[in-house]
Amino acid sequence: MRRVLRDLQPTGLEDLIAVISLYRPGPMENIPAFIAAKHGRTPIHYPHPDLAPILSNTYGVIVYQEQIMQIAANMAGFSLGQADLLRRAVGKKKREILDAKREQFVTGCLQNGYDEATAQGVYDLIVRFADYGFNRSHAAAYAVLAFRTAYLRAHHLPEFLAALLSFAMGDERKTTEYERDARQHGIEIRPPSIQYSHTGYQVEEPGAIRSGLLTVRNVGRGAVEAILTAREDGPFRSLVDFLRRINPRTCNRKAVEGLLAAGALADFLPHPLSLQAATQVLTEAYTQAQADGLASGLGLQMEEQPLFFVRYTQGTGQSQLLRRVQQTLGAHPGSVRVALYEQSRRRLRLLPERWSVTPSAELIRVLEEFVGIGNAKLGSMPTSEKGTLNRE
Repeated sequence: MRRVLRDLQPTGLEDLIAVISLYRPGPMENIPAFIAAKHGRTPIHYPHPDLAPILSNTYGVIVYQEQIMQIAANMAGFSLGQADLLRRAVGKKKREILDAKREQFVTGCLQNGYDEATAQGVYDLIVRFADYGFNRSHAAAYAVLAFRTAYLRAHHLPEFLAALLSFAMGDERKTTEYERDARQHGIEIRPPSIQYSHTGYQVEEPGAIRSGLLTVRNVGRGAVEAILTAREDGPFRSLVDFLRRINPRTCNRKAVEGLLAAGALADFLPHPLSLQAATQVLTEAYTQAQADGLASGLGLQMEEQPLFFVRYTQGTGQSQLLRRVQQTLGAHPGSVRVALYEQSRRRLRLLPERWSVTPSAELIRVLEEFVGIGNAKLGSMPTSEKGTLNRE
């Protein structure tokens, strides 16, 4: 089809309508003659000069069922009802009816002053047309749609692709195809975000499309509506704030974990962060969101900043233990602050930023070898209403 359109170089809607009608098995054999006649490489031939007004838009080629009706009415004097019966016979390829109509057509042509050879020749074209006739009104509707979508793609590509992606949600093959098309044209496909996404794909800024929340696995329309409803009161300030404000019945833990895996919670997580470490942060956030009152009753207020805790017990070999902890922390640099918690004195120390780490399963595994299982994990930073943490 692309090659045909490049050769044809359409100059109007009529050309598109004709190509849509011709580009099918059977009528395709007329495409070279159609193109050659349009560009003047061959003269336009009409079965009879009186048919020029009917066939001029298709350069002498019979393409539409409606042209059959016009020919029958103009040459053979068929009424519109009789012409429609002929059109139906042509459309359904009913040879017995076509043959029965021949005598009526030839007789009508003779009565209108045409010779028998011309009448028989034109009717032979009509019978031949029965193999490939197409309804012009259908082709016109397709042509208008093709023209409008081509215009939108040419002049509003990001919006066009965002609409296509929204319609294709759930179809992995089409989604991959459209996203690849976008990237080939320099358009960024951004991951879903609880802070910025809507239900489907939307153009976020020139050259960037934001994925919709409904694209996330295990997140249904009810969960999406719950998130958007909560966001109407203002943007989410943190992961804990998000968990406090959404309806847990419609946006449950499974849906939130789906959002986490898809990167939709990334605005509230340190980078980079493994999925396992991010899941720990989410667990802590759930705990904090559900037990807010308990922390307040103890005189502690939880800041919503991820923190990597290392818990240990004071005793013999403490200095060596802390040196090993420092060596391990230094081998995993990152952006998450580290706090040491000494259990016997219940003392919590926030280490300087130079000791910040990138939480990972490997870091936790190495630390647990000398501080014990469960004593290295992600959490949130506690502060006292009466003072701040001990900081080094």
